[in-house]
Amino acid sequence: MKRRSGPSLRQQLRPLAKCPGCHGQGVTSGLFHEMPCPDCNAGGVVDKETGAALAVDDLVLQLRLWLAKAMQDNRQLKRQLADMKGDSNGRGYGEGRGHGPMGMKYHGD
Repeated sequence: MKRRSGPSLRQQLRPLAKCPGCHGQGVTSGLFHEMPCPDCNAGGVVDKETGAALAVDDLVLQLRLWLAKAMQDNRQLKRQLADMKGDSNGRGYGEGRGHGPMGMKYHGD
């Protein structure tokens, strides 16, 4: 059990939900144009527990943290896909020289 006093030294991801006013779009339709959603400060997300809009500086921070997490997950999935495909030359398991279009073997017949 760790003892701590005061706020965390690292920024934490907060659980977010789609804004019910704009359905996660960040804009609402006016009569002739779109306007920034007042319910979520045009962010498209609200606090999941309270349903309140985040302050603009907190909204920017949370969106940046969520984007960094999504990019990290994307890199990890790309790495897993590359491992499944095979070596760095693009050859997968059991593939060697002689593959033609659409992955068919070409024997020169």
